[in-house]
Amino acid sequence: MDDEIARPIDRAALLERAENADYILVGEGHTSRCDHEAQATVLRWLATSRQSGPAVALEMVGMDRQPGLDLFNRGTLSAHDVSVVLDWERSWGHDFLAYGPVFSEAARHRLPLYAANLPPGAARAYGRGGVEALDPAHRKYLPERIIPAGEPQREDLREVFEHHAAMMQDRPEGNGTMDFPDARTETADVAERSETGAIPETPRDDARPEQGEESGPMRDESKPVVEESLADGAGKDEEPSGKDTEAMFERFITVQSLWDTVMAENAVHIRRREGAPVVVLAGSGHVDYGWGIALRLAVLDPEAEVLLVAPWRRHPAEQPPAEDVSDVYFYCPLPPGTRMMGVPAPDQDADQEDPPDEITGHDSAAGDAEPMPPSESQEPETPHADGDAD
Repeated sequence: MDDEIARPIDRAALLERAENADYILVGEGHTSRCDHEAQATVLRWLATSRQSGPAVALEMVGMDRQPGLDLFNRGTLSAHDVSVVLDWERSWGHDFLAYGPVFSEAARHRLPLYAANLPPGAARAYGRGGVEALDPAHRKYLPERIIPAGEPQREDLREVFEHHAAMMQDRPEGNGTMDFPDARTETADVAERSETGAIPETPRDDARPEQGEESGPMRDESKPVVEESLADGAGKDEEPSGKDTEAMFERFITVQSLWDTVMAENAVHIRRREGAPVVVLAGSGHVDYGWGIALRLAVLDPEAEVLLVAPWRRHPAEQPPAEDVSDVYFYCPLPPGTRMMGVPAPDQDADQEDPPDEITGHDSAAGDAEPMPPSESQEPETPHADGDAD
């Protein structure tokens, strides 16, 4: 390949990169079958390269459902049965069959699966009213403290937030309010938590109820959920004030930070329990640039090595991956018609939806997953964090 184009990475090269990694964060678009095939291939490569394979932490499963995963880990439940026990359709919402390769590889190589997320609805409840709004049975799953977002992540999420705000205002049936994910906390509260790291014990008076499905924190193509409408606040015929909008943004940031912190904290606990590396499967928004889970791991387990693996949507021969999004990439185009932040995906043949049989090189048919290192200019031993390419 030309020097300007990222080269394909083979099994040996990936394993060399992963050899000293304590945490391997593999991003995904939740609806991409190709992404899940690539994740399964990474698991297979890691499992067959050492005496004991990694543990696997799943964003898709709330910690209250760990007993179901324990049964699957012991071989008591089939993949189909575990999907029922996990209440997958209601609690996660994305097609379980797309995740089939991940569960198959875990079962084949006896890789222990762990829940990495809060129980369904817990983050949204926290967003509405803090700890006191949570089901008492769910409070034990909160992290010791919420590790706040760094400035790069805040800037990125503000762009996402403002994009969705503009979309809401432009809707013909728009009601003058904007959509946002569960979050609560005004600027002062966030500033206080940034100093103390404490989770506030009482809800704020301005906490607003929200409506929305009780699925995971990140939806298709790993953009944060900003789609639960305000049921209170600015009137239906008026735009929210600047203060209201900023408060909504801070609540949004708080809950995104809560999700990232919870998954990082769980990964640390899993590593200590298993004494093995941990592969975290999560939406790319939690992985890219190292702004999400990786940033929190740096606080919770500062001596650990973290490897980032992310999907790249444009064919590398046409548009090489950005150098700072991830350490390793795999090529998985978006299915036709998928939208990226309101922009339709580039035209692709229908067969690009087909999942790959293997992670292969650039010469494979479109739709195959292709792990790739960053461009030639990037030092291979230097970990990078990189933003959502979707």
